[in-house]
Amino acid sequence: MIELRSWRKIRKLHRELRKRNWEGELPHLSMTRWRNSMTQHVHFAIPNERFHEIKLVFLLDIYKELHPQRG
Repeated sequence: MIELRSWRKIRKLHRELRKRNWEGELPHLSMTRWRNSMTQHVHFAIPNERFHEIKLVFLLDIYKELHPQRG
């Protein structure tokens, strides 16, 4: 959400979608709304691999290390 919010304008999202070959209608979102971070357009423009590249910590990975599944 913070990366999305830092873009400020919808043009940056549209540019990222076009760069990743988005097929379909371009969205009309408010870049400062938290609920818009869960849309399909944003997930396509900012994939999780991008966060792995900049070495962000994923809480789910830490949880899985501390609580391994049985069986």
